[in-house]
Amino acid sequence: RLLYVSRDVYHTLAFAGVDSSLSSDQRKTILLTNQILLAAVAVNFFAFVFYFFSGLSLSSLVNMITAIIFMSGIYFNHRHNFRLAKVLCVVGINFYLIVISIVEGLGAGEYLFYFPALVSITFMVRIYEDYSELVTTYLITILAAFLCTQFTPNSTGLQVITEKTLHHLHTSRWILS
Repeated sequence: RLLYVSRDVYHTLAFAGVDSSLSSDQRKTILLTNQILLAAVAVNFFAFVFYFFSGLSLSSLVNMITAIIFMSGIYFNHRHNFRLAKVLCVVGINFYLIVISIVEGLGAGEYLFYFPALVSITFMVRIYEDYSELVTTYLITILAAFLCTQFTPNSTGLQVITEKTLHHLHTSRWILS
């Protein structure tokens, strides 16, 4: 029973905004954007639970806020405001990576997720005759990565993280990215 409910919720969210009045290419792009956003929400949910039970409340809060941004992207796809949904996806990814790096410091290794972020953005952005949308999103993400890695210290002191937890976080980021 739980499997059927989960499947129905996934189907409802993944196909939000997809209807027959759109071209096949637009439907594919919306579906892919929703799937990327849902994957991001799932990652944020599991990270939220992990951080919460590890006593890292600020990191939990960042994951909760970012999940809301990603869910807003799905909502805007449902409302057929596709450009805003894509903008929220790019902003959400960069917001998460910058803010979580500020909260935890570079020692936690969140900056390692910039490579998967760049790959996922490639699939989400529509490429027409010109590559302006792709170039713009890449520039924003690369600029955010640069700012994050150059101006965030190894440990910011905003959140107390034990050395063992910090090592565990960094190692898990290496594996996941």
